[in-house]
Amino acid sequence: MPDNAVQLDRVLLPFCAVLGAVVGSFINAAVHRIPRNISLWKEKRSFCPHCRAQIAWYDNIPVLSYLWLLGRCRSCRQRISPRYLVVELLTAGLFAAIYWHVRVLNGPAAAAANGSKALGWEHLAVYLALAAGLILAAFCDLEDYEETPEEKRAREKRARKLKAAGKDVEAEEGPAVYGIIPEQVTDTGVWLALPLALLLPAVHWNRLALVPPMAFGDSFGLATRLNAGIDAVLGAVVGGGLIWLMGWFGKAVFKKEAMGRGDMWLMAMIGGILGWKAAVMVFFLAPVFGAIFGVAMRVMRGEHYVRYGPFLAAAAVLVVFYEPLMNAYWQLAFSGGDGGWPGMDHRVPFVALEPAIRRNVWP
Repeated sequence: MPDNAVQLDRVLLPFCAVLGAVVGSFINAAVHRIPRNISLWKEKRSFCPHCRAQIAWYDNIPVLSYLWLLGRCRSCRQRISPRYLVVELLTAGLFAAIYWHVRVLNGPAAAAANGSKALGWEHLAVYLALAAGLILAAFCDLEDYEETPEEKRAREKRARKLKAAGKDVEAEEGPAVYGIIPEQVTDTGVWLALPLALLLPAVHWNRLALVPPMAFGDSFGLATRLNAGIDAVLGAVVGGGLIWLMGWFGKAVFKKEAMGRGDMWLMAMIGGILGWKAAVMVFFLAPVFGAIFGVAMRVMRGEHYVRYGPFLAAAAVLVVFYEPLMNAYWQLAFSGGDGGWPGMDHRVPFVALEPAIRRNVWP
């Protein structure tokens, strides 16, 4: 008979999926409203993006309502963007995957059977919140930002001056329609990173031990908390600094903006929450995704500009799951191979999943 932990997992795993769909529904509202400067709080009820008719609760059930209405508004019958369904399914799937990763793959039973370190409820809470923020930031960046009349007039004025000088405004400044990474997400994440690290130091499991244990005893875990706080600050500085340097280098070489301010603050948030090593991993992973997508869009549509936020977000999600494996290779590279395989602090998906452990943890 399954023990209490397994029974709890069987309840909470689908619950996390449902919670993710509900959070995804809110993210959809935020993705539509934030780039258009529509308040999330003054207009609390959801409305159709075409006819602005308020949506009844039974037409606003995540995933199911979209499928039932065949992706159309009940009032005006206009087609609703498939992005609404994609975001809800993506958030539901990612929330369920994070729960499985934290509480099943790296829960107490799996850690005891595998001899690794367990992930706790604090990891689950932080990773779920980070995933929601990353999805919101990524899809806001993909959404077309609508310029205000003042911004349009200012751009037209600059375009005339550049044209007189024989230059093109889009080549110099980028396209007129672009995405944004909302400050509501990045600023909140950056400012919460340090308090979270001090309160939940276990989240920064890959931190450096710069502060030694206190000689007079450390029942409160002060040294651990200080090391986690240092890791959060270093993560924010390293993450944001790397993107700033990339933007500075790109502008110096190509004579135009290469990286946006939103990308810099998004990376600062990722580094502050996950640590400086994770920020470095994200920095080197994101260009791989961006290059593949960028080449494809250049070939298919002739587009020159790539919105970088989604690739930073995708790389950060990958690091959440696979940082222990990347960290093991990191240690192996810097040790020169001496001492053999360093091992992983936690288990990662689809790598060395022993059948005996799977049976013990998830019968």
